[in-house]
Amino acid sequence: MRVRAGIFFVALVVLMVATFEDAAAMVSPWMDPRLLYVPAALIVAGLLFHAQVPPRLPENPVWYGVLGALAIAVAAAPFVAYPYLNLAAEPLLLIVVVLVMLRLKPRIGYLYQSGLVPGFLTFLTFSALLWQSHSIVGSLGAVGVTHPMIERLPGLANLAAAAIVVAIFITASGIRHRSLQLNPSRSWLTMGLVLYIAGATATHFPAYAPYGRYALVAAHVLLFVGAFYLLSHLLPRRAADEMA
Repeated sequence: MRVRAGIFFVALVVLMVATFEDAAAMVSPWMDPRLLYVPAALIVAGLLFHAQVPPRLPENPVWYGVLGALAIAVAAAPFVAYPYLNLAAEPLLLIVVVLVMLRLKPRIGYLYQSGLVPGFLTFLTFSALLWQSHSIVGSLGAVGVTHPMIERLPGLANLAAAAIVVAIFITASGIRHRSLQLNPSRSWLTMGLVLYIAGATATHFPAYAPYGRYALVAAHVLLFVGAFYLLSHLLPRRAADEMA
C-alpha cells in the first residue's frame, strides 16, 4: 500500500505543479517556480490524509507503473529538448490520475451518508478548472490544428473546448449517475467558482487586473481541492442511480 500511495502522491504533486502555470507566472518575479513543489506537496499530502485515499487506492500495479512513467516524463519535460513530450505527457497524466480516482474504494464510515453528485455545479467548476489547468487550444495549435476564429478569441475558445471535454467526461464516466459520500467538495467548488468569476471579471479592468490574477490563482487552488474531494468520494454505480 505504501508504494502505491507514494507513487500516487508523487504523480499528483507533479500534475498539480505542471497545471498551475498561473501560479508559476505569479511567483516567478520573486522565486524559482520549481519551489512550488513544496506547497503542492503539502496540499496533496493534506488531501490524501484527510480523504483517507491511500488504503482505498486500486490494487492493479499497472496503474502505478503508468503513473510513475508519466510523472517522470512531465517533471523532466522542461529539461528535455523535445517539445512534444510535455504536450502529450501532461494530459495523459491528468487522464490516468482521474481514472485511478474513479476506481477508489468507498470510504469506510461514510457508506450510508451520501447524496447525489451536483451535476451542473460539477460541469461549471470542472470546466473552469480545466480551462485554468491546460490550454487545449494551445495544444491543438502546437500540432497545427487552428482556425482564424480561435486565434481571435483564444481565451473563449479554450473555455469552450474545456466545457466540451468536461461534458464528454461527465457523460462517459457516468458520475452524474453515481452517489457521493459525505465530503466538503460542494463548498470548495462553490467558493472556487465565485472567486473565478470575480477574478475573471476583474481582469477586464486595468486598475483591478493584478488583483483579478491573484483571485484566479486562488480560485484555481479551491477548484483543485473541490474536484479532488468530489472524485475521491464517489460511490460505485448502482442500477437505482441509473434510473434516477
